[in-house]
Amino acid sequence: MLLWSLVSVNILMELLIIIAGMWAYVKNKSLPALILALALFCFTLTHFTFLYPPAFVSRITLSLRLMSYFGELIALVLLLRSTKKRR
Repeated sequence: MLLWSLVSVNILMELLIIIAGMWAYVKNKSLPALILALALFCFTLTHFTFLYPPAFVSRITLSLRLMSYFGELIALVLLLRSTKKRR
């Protein structure tokens, strides 16, 4: 029961961060914020592996995590490029 409550708090916090990223994109037209929100959405989907077909759980989880890691990397590169342009 404790594990489920910790997972649900984790999912709730991730959803709040996704909403904040979408809000930052709408307000500031920040592409890195949108990419980070989508990457975190892919990472959040890995918590729901019990909904996936058993034969593909590891493949789906791995692909979602890789998509989220690459999304975070792309957002980081975009943020670093935008800070260099401001200097």
